[in-house]
Amino acid sequence: MHELSIAQNIVDILHGQMKIHNLSKIESVSLRVGVLRSVAIESLSFSFHVLTSGSRLEGTRLEVEEVPIRARCMECGQQFTLKNWMDDCPLCRGPRVEITSGKELDIVAIEGD
Repeated sequence: MHELSIAQNIVDILHGQMKIHNLSKIESVSLRVGVLRSVAIESLSFSFHVLTSGSRLEGTRLEVEEVPIRARCMECGQQFTLKNWMDDCPLCRGPRVEITSGKELDIVAIEGD
């Protein structure tokens, strides 16, 4: 279950940001998580809430945007969403595709005071 280690890294980052920006509380943290990261969002949320319980981060909302797998065909340039990372281009059936999104694991916003 790598969700626990991801949640721990988020907590560590948030504690660091609280010190840097002299924040007393963080209201919410927004993440972008790509489908290819194979993160179980419910497990990540549960782990985050367990790790923040009883700390200065207790009550912080974890907002997660799941990013689909997007690709661009290397043959015809078509951009499309993949259901499976091994799919061919739906336009020309070309097998060479470049993954353009779906690998993200980013903190995109922190709201606090």
